Amino acid sequence: MARVGGRYWLAYSGNWWNQDAYGVGLARCESPRGPCEKPFDHAVLVTRPGAEGPGGLEFFRDAAGTLRVVYHAWLDTPGYPGSRALWIDGVDVSGPAPVLRPGG
Repeated sequence: MARVGGRYWLAYSGNWWNQDAYGVGLARCESPRGPCEKPFDHAVLVTRPGAEGPGGLEFFRDAAGTLRVVYHAWLDTPGYPGSRALWIDGVDVSGPAPVLRPGG
């Protein structure tokens, strides 16, 4: 969960972890204890080439105080014996909701 622009945003993973349809959604919350609502009807982080089935997203601030996200994704076809890697991406907080910036 991260506080962005006076609101709390909770990241959650959905779908089957071992498929490319696995992805991350965001819920907007009034406080860390809720209540929360889903303002989007779609995932905010989905499969892309080289990062299949992303999930387990967490927000963090780097040494400069910049908000970033970390998550895991399959490097190739999802499922074992495939390989997952850790990804760190940027977050655009200039609008009303955080926007994940893969590769940024």
